[in-house]
Amino acid sequence: MHNETYFPEPFKYKPERWLDDEEHTTENSEGEQGKSIMRAAFAPFAFGDTGCLGKAMAYHEISLVVAKTLWYFDFRRASGEADKLGGGQPGRTDGREKPGEFQLYDLAVADHDGPNLIFEPRGGFWAYLGVDQRT
Repeated sequence: MHNETYFPEPFKYKPERWLDDEEHTTENSEGEQGKSIMRAAFAPFAFGDTGCLGKAMAYHEISLVVAKTLWYFDFRRASGEADKLGGGQPGRTDGREKPGEFQLYDLAVADHDGPNLIFEPRGGFWAYLGVDQRT
């Protein structure tokens, strides 16, 4: 993670380095090619004998978060241009040609575009969370 070949200014806290929009592009930014290199080099749990002992626990925690999110909220795809993000591309011949089907590229690390979803509280289950539904 601290290799300047893959991550420019690796010891600076710059979460915006992962964002794709022009608002967060700086003159030191590597552009799309640099972001692709960073994503390919990013391995948060490491591999093999040096792999993180907490990986199984982290996956368990994220499973609980997803399960509770699906229990407390209904969701739907965003409308308009935001709905097209992450869909297949017509004309491809590798099984990724369906525009209405979300494409997940599973590698040693995951990468994706979208999907954009809108979450709405489901029934009265949200009240258990202790939050105001209007926010």
